[in-house]
Amino acid sequence: MNANLPALILVAVLLFTWQAAAMGIDAAYILPSPVQVVVRLWELRGPLFTAHLPATMSVVVIGLLISIVLGVGLALLMDASETARKALYPLIIASQTIPTTALAPLFVLWFGYTIWSKVLVTVLITFFPITITVFDGFQSVKTEMEELLYPNGLYLIIKESISLQIQKKRKKDRK
Repeated sequence: MNANLPALILVAVLLFTWQAAAMGIDAAYILPSPVQVVVRLWELRGPLFTAHLPATMSVVVIGLLISIVLGVGLALLMDASETARKALYPLIIASQTIPTTALAPLFVLWFGYTIWSKVLVTVLITFFPITITVFDGFQSVKTEMEELLYPNGLYLIIKESISLQIQKKRKKDRK
């Protein structure tokens, strides 16, 4: 509990400041208070949880699945072929130079206001970190470990497992 106390105090101060500012402005259409937001959310809980949440979650799940398939596939391809890495890596990096907020209206124009324009935005956001993280994980596997796995035919499956373990260890070491 003591470790979370500074964060809780900051949240309380921010909510108090928001409430005070909303009361000072006294125009809910400009700055509604936190209490008004919570009351309105409670009033709209039916449509929010029965219509909007499932629609949003379906977009997220479809986009994330596409990103995982594309990201892991391209990471495997770049790891297996130096030519593929030299060709694809700059394009993957370049895909992050254009702001998503600039591309989103184009996706709506191209795909309409359907699920696919939203899925494409989700893919654009999640594809890069998945691809680069998996590729870096593959690159971090030691050559000796790879040579031990060739005779068994389980090279790709075990290499992926080892790279994920290395990433977990690195995250623990950073903390």
